[in-house]
Amino acid sequence: MSVLICMASYCTDENDRLKYAVRTVENILRTVDLTRHTLAVYLNSPNKATSMFYAGVQLSNPHLKIELITDTENIGTAKAINTLIKSYRRDKQPVIKMDDDCVVERTGWVDRMEAAINRDPKLGVLGLKRVDLEQHPAHTTHFFKSELRMLPHVKGEKWIVVEQSADIMGTCTMLSPALLDAVGFYRQPNEYGYDDSDMNIRSLMSGFYNAFLCNEDIEHIDAGENTAYFEFKQKRAAEGGADYQKYISDYKLGIQPLYYNPYE
Repeated sequence: MSVLICMASYCTDENDRLKYAVRTVENILRTVDLTRHTLAVYLNSPNKATSMFYAGVQLSNPHLKIELITDTENIGTAKAINTLIKSYRRDKQPVIKMDDDCVVERTGWVDRMEAAINRDPKLGVLGLKRVDLEQHPAHTTHFFKSELRMLPHVKGEKWIVVEQSADIMGTCTMLSPALLDAVGFYRQPNEYGYDDSDMNIRSLMSGFYNAFLCNEDIEHIDAGENTAYFEFKQKRAAEGGADYQKYISDYKLGIQPLYYNPYE
């Protein structure tokens, strides 16, 4: 089964983020087999240069599976990713949610994520670990502790080891087909923030576990130099914090179902 890679891009004249998206897309073209897997990008209110870049990538690679949706408004991350999943996901296909400001250097990383997610039906969210994360076995916060776990295998199969953790940073995460069947789509109280945390929690509460793939990491190339952009995202995320906490409470009380489908 191939993989659907979904990316929400928000590059405007004001935030000057196209340079990161260019590097990310060029990296995907170099490290991922897009004759097999599909890259789907949702352009949130793109400036002219952004639209031209993505159109050029698509036109220059007609043999590759590249899908684009352009919106004159910024609908945020979760809605954009949900739209891509609804529009392009095939039945029982795993999905990767990937930020447009990160790179994975080793070729074939999507295939290795796919092999891991297919190995254990109880693995819900599988991420690539950012080099700047501090999650480890002795972390003082329970949600950020981790432990190694070998995935099931039979004689002759390659061993696959993951680093199990409750919280999987959403820079690059794969959702298993079984998890998508159980919980549906991303839920988010605002344009930015908490969508990944919410997915992690719904995965755990649905009986799955979450993990990072060992021996693979991802570089977050937007290191925060664009202060105005980060302040915008943090402000919007903070505004949805109370709603997110209510989601968690309602999940535990059984008031809010874990399954979410905005299209039903």
